[in-house]
Amino acid sequence: MKNTPVWAFHGSNDKVVKVILTRDMIKAMENSGGKPKYTEYKGVGHDSWVKAYSEKELLDWLFKQTL
Repeated sequence: MKNTPVWAFHGSNDKVVKVILTRDMIKAMENSGGKPKYTEYKGVGHDSWVKAYSEKELLDWLFKQTL
């Protein structure tokens, strides 16, 4: 998994999926040599995808990825 391109997004106020789970996943990937991207939106709840889809770099980043 360390070589899988990942850009994770999470809202700091997510009450459905605890933000610590994503933080721990990102840390584990980094500890194994991976280079994931992580964006955490302060004050955002479970709907972090709304802000994620507005990231100007998202589509360019996504379509540059290979396995």
